[in-house]
Amino acid sequence: MIDHSFDDQGRVLMVSLRGMVRGRDFSKLTSALYRAHPDMFEYYTIVDLTGYEGDISYSDLDSLQRSYAERPQPAGAVRPSWIVTPDANFHFWATALDAQLPGRIHHVVPSLEDAFTQIAELRKMEPMGEGEGT
Repeated sequence: MIDHSFDDQGRVLMVSLRGMVRGRDFSKLTSALYRAHPDMFEYYTIVDLTGYEGDISYSDLDSLQRSYAERPQPAGAVRPSWIVTPDANFHFWATALDAQLPGRIHHVVPSLEDAFTQIAELRKMEPMGEGEGT
């Protein structure tokens, strides 16, 4: 099962994968979200894999990669994403995702609390007019 929610005010997209999920289903859903809401390319993204049991391969993300490639990225633009997983080795895939999805940098954290704490810290550094409370 794949659930998603987005907080327009806080500019956070959250996707949770639970149980058996096929990679192409995840890619299809997220690609459709980005096509329907292009402003989400600028959102912080959290992908919660704590209840995930499926198998997503690098090639399953081709349609999502195309969505990113079609979107012009200003030079040096980076929007962080967090992958929540207890898998201590997931940072290897996160590095590959950085290359596959231009304009994103992926962090791996063990809990949702850690992801939201890091978002809060980044917001403190954003220029006025961007982020929460500005």
